[in-house]
Amino acid sequence: MRLWLVTILLALPTVGLLLPSGRDLDRQLVAAAATATRSSEALEDVMRLGTKLGAREPVLVGLFLPAAFGTAAARLTAATAFLSVVANQLATSGLKYAIGRPRPDGDGERRNSSFPSAHASGIAGLAWIVSARHRRWLPWMLLIAIWISSSRVFLERHYVSDVLAGALLGVWFAALALHWQGRIASWIRSK
Repeated sequence: MRLWLVTILLALPTVGLLLPSGRDLDRQLVAAAATATRSSEALEDVMRLGTKLGAREPVLVGLFLPAAFGTAAARLTAATAFLSVVANQLATSGLKYAIGRPRPDGDGERRNSSFPSAHASGIAGLAWIVSARHRRWLPWMLLIAIWISSSRVFLERHYVSDVLAGALLGVWFAALALHWQGRIASWIRSK
C-alpha cells in the first residue's frame, strides 16, 4: 500500500474522533465493542489472545526467531522491524505520558495512558515492514494487525482513536526504518 493513502485512511478518522463532535462516537464504539465482548465468552477469549500476542514479549520473540535462524532476507526484515518497534515504542511511551488520556475502563495511570495505543502502533509497524519486504504476507499481516488492534477496543483498554493514532505512528516509524534498511543491511553484513 502507499504510505500517503494509509496516512489519509488512518489520520482522517482519528482527527474526526478526537474533535469535540466525535468524542461521543469514540465512546459509543468502545461501549458497543465491550458489550459484544461481555455477551460472548468465545469473543472475549479471542480478544484476550490478540492482546497477549501483541504484547512486547511475544513480538520480541517473533523477531528473534527469524533473526537467529532465518535467511539473510529474514534477518534483515527482523532487524528493520526491531529498529522500528524500539523507536516506535519510545515515541508512544512519551506521547502517553505527555497526553495522559485516561483509558475507557477508567485506568488513569499517566505513564500507561490510553493515547496512543502501543499495541496498535507496534503491530501496524511490524505488519508494514513484513508486508513491504515479503508481499505474500500482506493479507495475513493485515488480519493480525486488525485483530490485535481491535482487541484493545473490545477489552476497553483503548478508544478507536487511540488505536488509529497508534497504527499511524507505527506505519510511519516502519516507513522510516525501511528507508534506512540499506544501512541496516550493511551493519548486518559487517557482523
